[in-house]
Amino acid sequence: MTATLRRLGPTTFEALRNPAFRRMWPASLLWYTGRHMETTIASWLVLQLTNSPAQVSFLGISRMLPMLLFGFLLGSLADRYSKRNLILISQAMTTLSAALMLYRLSRGAVDAWYVILHVLVLGISWSLLFSSWRSHLSDLFPAQELSNAMSLDVVAMRAAQMVGPLLGGVLIAVAGYAWTYVLITSLYLCAFVLIRSARSEGPPVSRHVTAGMGAHLGEAVQMISANRTLRAILLFTLVMNLFGYPYMEMVSVIARDVLKVGSTLYGLLGAVTGLASLVGSLTIASLHVRRQRTLFSLGALLEMIVLIPFALSSHYGLSVLTLVLAGLVGAGFNTMQFVIVLQASPPEMRGRAMGAVTLAIGMMPLGIFVLGQLAEAIGPQIALALLESVGVVAALLLLRSFPELLDKA
Repeated sequence: MTATLRRLGPTTFEALRNPAFRRMWPASLLWYTGRHMETTIASWLVLQLTNSPAQVSFLGISRMLPMLLFGFLLGSLADRYSKRNLILISQAMTTLSAALMLYRLSRGAVDAWYVILHVLVLGISWSLLFSSWRSHLSDLFPAQELSNAMSLDVVAMRAAQMVGPLLGGVLIAVAGYAWTYVLITSLYLCAFVLIRSARSEGPPVSRHVTAGMGAHLGEAVQMISANRTLRAILLFTLVMNLFGYPYMEMVSVIARDVLKVGSTLYGLLGAVTGLASLVGSLTIASLHVRRQRTLFSLGALLEMIVLIPFALSSHYGLSVLTLVLAGLVGAGFNTMQFVIVLQASPPEMRGRAMGAVTLAIGMMPLGIFVLGQLAEAIGPQIALALLESVGVVAALLLLRSFPELLDKA
């Protein structure tokens, strides 16, 4: 941590010189904080209401399924229409859904299926935001500055991952669910106002708005088919989301049933992961990373390896340590998966390229479903360790099949 702080300087925050990004960055910090609070709260609430790991897994499925169903299509919209307007629509959906959740909670009219439905709406808005936000950043910055901008965006995400779960866990214990949603709704509303004030659209980008949607998506498929690097990145992203990231849906179950802790220490588990990822992302933002593909691939592989002892741990301190390590090594994957794809895609096709990434991420519900069913059958620890182990094997096979996943010496 100290070494990272010593590296911080003007170049670390170079992207903030862009007027639009100076408003977008705090907006993303607020929005991500609300999102990570909701992820923490919703999982804990459904677990308390149902006492079922499988129901918690359904929550994760509803959060990620829209990325699978609509991700590619919404990425195409980002190449056809104003990215800023699409971002605002997404933010408005999120704010309205949170306000309705607050209303239901205040009346005591919330059950597990309503929470799952609410999270499904958030998943749709997140799918729309995902491609529009990142392709918009690529419009605002030239290629040589994109890595810094994307790293700072991940910094905001990871700072929120640090603050959101801890804040959510504490507020549940101190003030209850309704007051926690007062804060979440306020965060979303402030983010919407900031985005609305960020006027710049960046340099003009050619949009083939006259082409039919099928032809528009077909162009993206042809681009990906012709580029082995893009195919390799998308396949690795698929593996990570099928086998690596479903662990997030089991943290609440492991915290309560294995580690025997309450909502505050459960929130702390998410917070330490966010802190470690923040440190890793700040380090990347401070450097001119040349071996981007190596950082991407090894970061993902090492994160899945580290999550195996987390799954098997029955000691809270060891669980915290393994999640810290997972956050540190995973920062490279989280940053570079977007940078590499955007740099490898023509400007007019970056929305669809991010839509393809969204599609790969959208396969996570399958992994979450498998994990939930296994957890019911053989327990959450063995189920998670098994899933992560399969992911490690799949990642090694991809590294062997696609030399493009590693930079040449």
